[in-house]
Amino acid sequence: MPATNLPPTRSVNVSDYTPYIANPDGVDGSIHSNDPSATNNNTLGTGASVKLFNIALTTAGRFSFYIDYSELATTGTHTFYVQRTHGTVGAVSVDYATSGDAHTTTSGTLSWADGQAGIQSFEVVVPTKADAGDHRIVATLSNASGGAVLHHGAKTIAYGVIDDGTIASDADAVFYDSAATGGTGTQADPYGSIYTAIANVGAKRYLYLRGTMTPDTTNTVNPNGGGGIIRVVTLPNGRTSESNRLYIQNWPGSTFTLDGLTGTDVAGFYKNGNGSYITFKGLDFRNLNTTFDLFTECFGIGYFITANTDVNVEYCSFDNLDGGSNTAGFVANYITGLKMWRNTSNNTKFRGSNTNGNASGLCQYYGCANTSYMRNTVTLCGISIFAKRPVATDISPNVSFNILKGVVGLQLSFASANQGANYLIVNGNLFKDNTIYYGYQCAGSNPDVTAKNWIANNVFDNCGGGDNGAIYLKDSYDYQIFNNIMYNCRKVWDVPETVALQSNTAKNLIDYADFNQEFGTTAPGAMYEYLSLTYADASLLNAAVPRLAANDTSGDPLFTNPALDDYTLQVGSSAIATGVNATDKGIYLTGNEVVGA
Repeated sequence: MPATNLPPTRSVNVSDYTPYIANPDGVDGSIHSNDPSATNNNTLGTGASVKLFNIALTTAGRFSFYIDYSELATTGTHTFYVQRTHGTVGAVSVDYATSGDAHTTTSGTLSWADGQAGIQSFEVVVPTKADAGDHRIVATLSNASGGAVLHHGAKTIAYGVIDDGTIASDADAVFYDSAATGGTGTQADPYGSIYTAIANVGAKRYLYLRGTMTPDTTNTVNPNGGGGIIRVVTLPNGRTSESNRLYIQNWPGSTFTLDGLTGTDVAGFYKNGNGSYITFKGLDFRNLNTTFDLFTECFGIGYFITANTDVNVEYCSFDNLDGGSNTAGFVANYITGLKMWRNTSNNTKFRGSNTNGNASGLCQYYGCANTSYMRNTVTLCGISIFAKRPVATDISPNVSFNILKGVVGLQLSFASANQGANYLIVNGNLFKDNTIYYGYQCAGSNPDVTAKNWIANNVFDNCGGGDNGAIYLKDSYDYQIFNNIMYNCRKVWDVPETVALQSNTAKNLIDYADFNQEFGTTAPGAMYEYLSLTYADASLLNAAVPRLAANDTSGDPLFTNPALDDYTLQVGSSAIATGVNATDKGIYLTGNEVVGA
């Protein structure tokens, strides 16, 4: 498993993107403030900080983890990154602490000055790993001061993982092998029935799975109450805290595949009840199909009806799913604190179609809050990530460091009044070939929420179709859009409706959009559209709306090899050091990077 930190370099491929903070010249790994009078020129490590740029923000801001995981293959030092976003008014601080498996006890306080945003970090040393199975540290934030708040409240959590391939003992694990017969559930004598293995998990922490299986009629359900009966594997009960979290994962050194084969009435893991504090890791779901009925949902993992919390999906793959109704790798309902990390999804269909919006490659959710999607890769589907009918007052998703190649990359869609995106973070993603519609789309419905939404340091390649731009906003407010590169897109961004059609005239749809770069825009004379008016270039837009596009540029960013998804910037690129406060544009942390302002 790759380490979290990389040395300063520009040659990082998006397929193995990992964050670090470096001197803009990429030489010595230190952090240099953009303010010459500042004194926070620390080297990278505990307390590292940098002052970034000045956009007038009227709140103290929010604290969250910049990236959700620190990964090591052996004992060593975890680095956790914390960011201040959505406001820079006043001096603020936040406490951090860690718990979990054995490590050097770590706690402390991180501080930001008035007007300062950006990323700081703290380190956690794991000198020895005596326990078998994954070693897990839980990092949390608390006691935000100066009027700042925790972005995800009590769910502002990150994990430090050491995966060295060791296996937990029989005292703490149940084992299943599809090639076994009978069995007692031990490592030496695993169960040959997954249903028996699940029934005997009890209070143990690990359920190890090996081989290939297809659900039979042992567990059958009607997943959404309006469709037909399908075959699934019903999950065991979840847990109550991190200290007794259940890990359902591949047996280290082996693979596990849940394969629907040629059936048209089969899905994956199903839960309607207590499914909290479960981690799914390293599982493969393929050839799942529920098209025998026009109203039956299909999923690799499906949570329905009952509210749950703290569900993690790591290193899973979802391939060739086809449903009669909503279809996704994870169909998630009413989960607070969902994290999806390093998963892949390919060829998700809705009644045979890869372009229908109900075919959501990675995740489709209803009523979820505090969700996070990081370092996932999604191809060949209708919508890569679909926040369908989120709760208006909840925090919108954090979508960072993903490759999203669905017809739509990310969509938020609201179905009732007073709903809209709320503190959304979309950072460091590659949106590619979202050609029929758009890369990011949000259609609110009379939003009356705090809003403040960030779209920063992404690459949009070949996004937007017809009259739609790379970013499409409708009745959704308070966006800050900066440091993005729009490459061969239909439009840079697109706000198609007039003021009269907006339901909240007290707010701007876009508060700030600047320091973006376009190349190869394909809509003649309509590079931008704002409140139904089109503008041929940035200067014309800025003349009409002075807060927008004053520093937008046009020019070839000189990507290394876009055909192979390598969007690193070659020497001489016009996107290097031309973003806000001379940061690099695009999706690589090659300088003083920031989410938000």
